[in-house]
Amino acid sequence: RESTLMHGLVDWVALDRIHSDVGQSNPRATLPQIREDTLDLVRSLVEPRLFELGEVTDTEVFSPWTESLDQAMEKLRHTYVENFAAEEVWPWCCRLNLTPEGERRAQSTQQDQ
Repeated sequence: RESTLMHGLVDWVALDRIHSDVGQSNPRATLPQIREDTLDLVRSLVEPRLFELGEVTDTEVFSPWTESLDQAMEKLRHTYVENFAAEEVWPWCCRLNLTPEGERRAQSTQQDQ
């Protein structure tokens, strides 16, 4: 969680970054567990509005997803879990954009370290 917040201070956070961080935090986890933990982490960051979930357009502009969080998570699950073999797609299928509240939390976490 803290790693994602710190990455958010620098740039949009791609799904592959979160997946990698989750895997590194629990090296004994199976791939299905890493994917579930990744989805749980995304939800835990978006639900309290620390991040917004969306995608980056061809013109490098963040475009938030407009559907409900449940619908967005189902869309993400479909691309990330059900089509995991599409390695050219899922790593960048969404990005997390730090909100002002997320930025405050990240800066507070950074000062505590």
